[in-house]
Order: sequence, then structure tokens, then C-alpha cells
Amino acid sequence: YHWPFWLLFLTHCSFYYQDIEVKRAQEAIRAGDYKKAVFHYKRVIKKSPEKPIALTAANEAAKISILNVKDFFSAINLLEFIVLYSKNEMERINAQEKIAYIYFERLNDYENAIKEYSKLIALTAQKAQRIGYQFNVAKSFYYLNKFTQSVFELDSILEEKLTEEQNFTIRLFKANVLITKKDFEKAINEYEFLLEKFPEKAAQEKLALIVAVAYEDMNEFEKAIETLEKLKPKAEDPQFIDIKIKRLQERISNQPGKKRKS
Repeated sequence: YHWPFWLLFLTHCSFYYQDIEVKRAQEAIRAGDYKKAVFHYKRVIKKSPEKPIALTAANEAAKISILNVKDFFSAINLLEFIVLYSKNEMERINAQEKIAYIYFERLNDYENAIKEYSKLIALTAQKAQRIGYQFNVAKSFYYLNKFTQSVFELDSILEEKLTEEQNFTIRLFKANVLITKKDFEKAINEYEFLLEKFPEKAAQEKLALIVAVAYEDMNEFEKAIETLEKLKPKAEDPQFIDIKIKRLQERISNQPGKKRKS
């Protein structure tokens, strides 16, 4: 079977066009003109969206858009093209991960970050990666002041079998969310769990001091003092702890029905 001359000619022209555009993009990169490089890669995609070279061009253009041009919306469009057209599962997942990362880290668009990370969670079988994505969903809800949803996501993660580092990190974030939510009693329960199970890490994060402040916010001054007294022997600045204890004692003495200490 002989292909018609006009079809062979058009095919040859198409390959020639793609090759020229790729070379122009590469020349633009060497010259440091990254916007021009993205422009030429996009022309390759537009000309032959169904060809493998279009995916290569999209990957290169997305990378340049993120790292060099800082045009994150352009990068998202290019990555969405990869998610839609790539036949390689890992390539699709990597592109989806970059979309979620851009919304979360670069654009601080937490509504869209939740949507994109939720897609990743559904696509990802590896537990460690899935937990990381779900943690970012919980953080996104927190940044949107949706504290109940954030705690729900964190509790869901805590049902998994976690490493010691993951367990500490997730529980600490949950406690901080509860503090922001002014659910002091539940927050204190989380902090005290961390103080008991992870004493060294808890000391580094100064969790005992946070617990004392939480008790103070609950007007549980005696418990705040008790917590500070336990902290004092290991404190870097015992004098600071003494000042806080004295201030709390004054608050107790100033309560109705209490006599001021002389």
C-alpha cells in the first residue's frame, strides 16, 4: 500500500514543525528567555496534542513555568494537560501532585488545594504518601478556619498505623487546632499525651508551657501553677517560670472571695 504523497508531505511538515519549535524552545532556555521557551513548547502542544512530543513539551514547559517564570496558572494548565492525556500512571500522579502543591504552597488557594489533594488520595495506594496528602488537606481546612473539618481529617489519619514521628506531628497539629478552636480541655488532653509519650520532643516544643497557658485560659490557675512547677527544674529560664507562677498566684488572690497575699 502506498501512502498518498500529500499525506506523507503533511506528516513530514508536522514533524519538521515540531522539531523547529522544540529547538527554538531549547535555544530560548540557553539564552535565559524562559517565557519564550514556554511559548514555543506550547506551540508544539497546540499543533500535535495527541502526540507523545506534546507531553514532553508540556512537562518541560510546566517545569520552566514553576521554577523560572513563576507563572503558576500556566503551569497548572500544562499539568492538567498531562493528567488528561498521559497514558503513564506515574506521570499522571506526579502532575497531579504538582497541581496540588502549587495551590497549597505557591498560591495559598486552600479550597482548590483540598480538591486536588483529594484526587491524589483517591489515586495513591502508598500509605506514606496518602497520609502526607491528607495532612495537607487538614492544614488547608485549618487555614480556612474550618477547624472541625481539620480535626476530622486529623482523627482519620490517627486511625492509621503511624511512625513515631508521624504520630507526634499529627497529634501536635491537632492540639494546636483545638487550642485555636478554644476547645482547651481536648487540647490539653492531646498535649498531656504528648508530654507522657514523647517527653524529649515535647520538651523541644515547650509543650508544658503551652499547657500552662491553656489552663490559664480556662481559669484553672492552680493547674497552670502545678504544670509550671513541674516544668521549672528543666526550664532554660527558671526565673521566667517563677514570674509566671507569681503572676498566676496574684490572679488567684484577686479572685472574688480570695484574700490577697501580703
